[in-house]
Amino acid sequence: MPDAGLLLGILLLSGLTVLVLIGAALLRTAVAIYNLLAGGADGQSGVPEPGILKAMGISLNTTLITGGLSFLVAVAGPTGSLGGESGRGERLAVVAFLLLLFSVVVVAGALTVLLPTTFGKALFVTLCYMVTVAMLVGVVTGLGIAFWRIALL
Repeated sequence: MPDAGLLLGILLLSGLTVLVLIGAALLRTAVAIYNLLAGGADGQSGVPEPGILKAMGISLNTTLITGGLSFLVAVAGPTGSLGGESGRGERLAVVAFLLLLFSVVVVAGALTVLLPTTFGKALFVTLCYMVTVAMLVGVVTGLGIAFWRIALL
C-alpha cells in the first residue's frame, strides 16, 4: 500500500496542475478579449497572446506569489491568529482590498515582464482576466445553487 503522504502529494500536485491549466486558459481568454477591444493583436495597441506553456508559467508564478502573501497575511497578519478580536471585520475588509490591489500589480507586472507589452496594457489585460474569472465563478456558483435546489426537492 502506498504511503498516505505520497498519495496526498500526488493529489495536491494534480490539483495544482489543473488549476494552472484553468488559469492559463483564462489568461489567454483575457488577452483575446483585450485584443478584441483594442482592435487586434497585430495593431499597435494589441498584446500578443501567450502560448499555453507560457500562460501556464505566468499563472503558476502569479498564483504562488499572491497565494504565498495571502497565506502569510492570513496566518500572521491583523486578521489572523496574531490579531485581536476588536475591529476584526473592518481589518479584514481593508486587508482583502490591499491583497486585491497587490494581486493586480503582481499579475500586471508579470505580464509586463513575460509578454512584450507595457504596464498600462497589462493592467487592462489583468482587468479583463479578473472580470472573466468573476463571471466564471458566478456561473459555477449559480449552477451549484441550482443543482443543490434540485437535489433538495
